[in-house]
Amino acid sequence: MEWDLHHMRLLILNLAMIMLLPAVPASAAADSQERLTLKRLSSNAAKRKDEGLNVTISAVRSSFINRDTDRLASCLGNKKVYLSLKSRTGEAGYYTRSQVHFIFDKMFRDHRTRSFEYSPSDITISEEGRAFVRSEWTYVVLGSDTVVTEHLRFLFEKEKNGWQISEIKASSR
Repeated sequence: MEWDLHHMRLLILNLAMIMLLPAVPASAAADSQERLTLKRLSSNAAKRKDEGLNVTISAVRSSFINRDTDRLASCLGNKKVYLSLKSRTGEAGYYTRSQVHFIFDKMFRDHRTRSFEYSPSDITISEEGRAFVRSEWTYVVLGSDTVVTEHLRFLFEKEKNGWQISEIKASSR
C-alpha cells in the first residue's frame, strides 16, 4: 500500500508542475526553431571563416599522416586531454600534454597511417567556443597486414593562443 501511495504522490506532484508551466503558442515554437536554424547557419558560416581552426585541423591531419608527435603536441593546450581510442590498449581517461605526447609517440611507431580524412561538413562550431570535428584514420598495424579504419571525434576549444585539442575519441558511425 505504501508503494502505491508514494507513486500517487509523485504523479500528483508531476501533474501540478505541468499545470504551472506556461503555455507556449505555436508561433513562439516556430520562432524558436527559426532562431535555431539561423544559429546553425551562422555557425556554418563561421566554420568557413575561422582560419585559426582550419590551421589547427590541418596540423592535426599532418601529424597523423607524417606520424609527427611534436606537431600534434603543438595542438594541445595546458589542460588535460581526454583520450578514448581503439588503437590504444590503455585505459580511456584524462592525460597531461606530456602523457599524450608519449602515448601518440608509441601509437605512431606501432601504426603506419594510410590516410587521415575529414570533411568540412563534419565540422561543427558552437557559440561557446568549441568545435567538433569527425575524421577517419586508416592505418596498418606494423608487423602485420591488418588495415584498420578508426573514426575519430575531436573536440577543440578556443583559447587565447588559438584552437586546442581537448578530447580525442573513437566513435562509431
